[in-house]
Amino acid sequence: MKQYPMTNPWISFGSNIQEIRQTLQKKAPLSRQLRTWLLEMRYAHRLYGTRPPMSLQFLYDLDQLSDMLGYDWKLPRNRTPPIRIQASVMQQRLQSGEELTVSQQEWLRGMLDRMEQYPVSFSKRQREQIYMAYHAQEDFRRKRRIPKKRKEKELKTGSGKQGSATFNRNIKAISGQLRKGKPLSVPQQQWILAQQKIYRESPSGITPLQRIKLGSLRFTSGKNWKEETFGM
Repeated sequence: MKQYPMTNPWISFGSNIQEIRQTLQKKAPLSRQLRTWLLEMRYAHRLYGTRPPMSLQFLYDLDQLSDMLGYDWKLPRNRTPPIRIQASVMQQRLQSGEELTVSQQEWLRGMLDRMEQYPVSFSKRQREQIYMAYHAQEDFRRKRRIPKKRKEKELKTGSGKQGSATFNRNIKAISGQLRKGKPLSVPQQQWILAQQKIYRESPSGITPLQRIKLGSLRFTSGKNWKEETFGM
């Protein structure tokens, strides 16, 4: 087999990423050297995950290529569509009144879990697309299982599984306080403690999307919402 002129795939990482991006922008095919390099990165991801020599930054840079490639670089070509297509197909299916397939539900759950663990490996656009698919799924399920009277009550009171409007309001207010470097109020501290208690007693009491939003507090506070207090 003919050897391609590449000494170390990690040394050439930055230049290869740039060359792939420029090639795809020109809508030109990738060279054999670059295709082989992508295969090496796929194998390295399976072997190392986020451990050295792989890193979250490397994963982030590679993930930015998926939409341009037209497929997920971590999987064989034509096996799985990119995030934007997957999310769009799911929303269309839900809007037509059909439940997601088992494989679609597993894909969405996997994306939410990965976003919680490695948020920097997703672009803002990709996160928004996954959130939209998740919200569409939740709305579909709520409409199927919640009686009309209970639905009207939840709209008025924000009750139900945490009440998403109330939850989002609290997260937004707390994030704003932390970004300004101000201490949280006693009710805000108690609210975070309440989320910890809910999660300890029943992890399913907090949805995957809510866990991601709570986890984002560490970027402004440096604290893990599951274990640490925020001023009390």
